[in-house]
Amino acid sequence: MAGYGMMGSIYLITKFLGKAMGYGDVQLAALIGAATGFHDVFGSLLLGFVGGGAISIYLIVVHKRSRRDIVPFGPFLAGGAIVTLLTEAAIGDWYLGFYT
Repeated sequence: MAGYGMMGSIYLITKFLGKAMGYGDVQLAALIGAATGFHDVFGSLLLGFVGGGAISIYLIVVHKRSRRDIVPFGPFLAGGAIVTLLTEAAIGDWYLGFYT
């Protein structure tokens, strides 16, 4: 529910601002939360956001995309979940360590 809640709130905010994130990303975040657990969903979503942002900035800098182009976010979420599962919860523990 944590992944669904976080991404669902972003989905609702961006929907009212014009360009919306797809609802499939919200569903994928819910699946990631179910697969990784409460602590690891935060780390995997963080990796997805950082990875997607870094690749998007790179594509803008090399003029492959403009700021108005849409970059699919699902592959970055899935990649963040895979890295989190392979690192055995180290990323989620590191991220939640800032709040404890």
